Amino acid sequence: MNFENFILSSISPGEIAIRMGMAVAFSLIWALLYRTTTDQNYESSFLQSLVLISLIVCLVLTAIGSSLPRAFGLFAALSLIRFRSPIKSIKQMTFLFMSVGIGIAAGSGAYKTLIIACTIVFSVYLIMEWVRINRVGSQRYLIDLEVENQNLESAIQAVEEYLKQKTANLKLSQSFSVSGELSHFCYIADIKQDFPLAKVMGDMNKLEKCHNITFSPISIS
Repeated sequence: MNFENFILSSISPGEIAIRMGMAVAFSLIWALLYRTTTDQNYESSFLQSLVLISLIVCLVLTAIGSSLPRAFGLFAALSLIRFRSPIKSIKQMTFLFMSVGIGIAAGSGAYKTLIIACTIVFSVYLIMEWVRINRVGSQRYLIDLEVENQNLESAIQAVEEYLKQKTANLKLSQSFSVSGELSHFCYIADIKQDFPLAKVMGDMNKLEKCHNITFSPISIS
């Protein structure tokens, strides 16, 4: 193989810049959608990853081009990477997968596919979010409670298992230590239509090691 032909790409610098720019632009929009439709407990590093993953995948696809040897070489190199950070939710995994798709479409120069597919996916996601937020018979609550530090892990597990049965979109907003004996937890959740609030509050008060449980309605803007 001619070394010069290997290191020199047939793609012009302008074309490379366009591909990278498209990847950045659409992944930024995708990250913004995640930010605006996710409650407080999100990580800024995850937003950065959504953009960088698209950019890196675009770079890999641009570097490979139509060269089969380069494809096998890059596949062998990337197979050595181990990702040890767990994905916290299906939603995060979905957003990461879409970022990879953006990078693939941009890196392969499929601009029409990228624009049309992103328009459809973004629109469908926004419609689904609108339906989720505005569905009839649902009210979002801020759930505050204090839990005894003794056997804290098992107590919180019992709380979350119950809330997952009676609520939708359960998310831990914050947690902190109140004293040497108690820890404070704050959840955000939508009370399901089939479960009256009074019953949910009564059942929560029966849980062991849980105290000062309050439900505060919050508006969804």
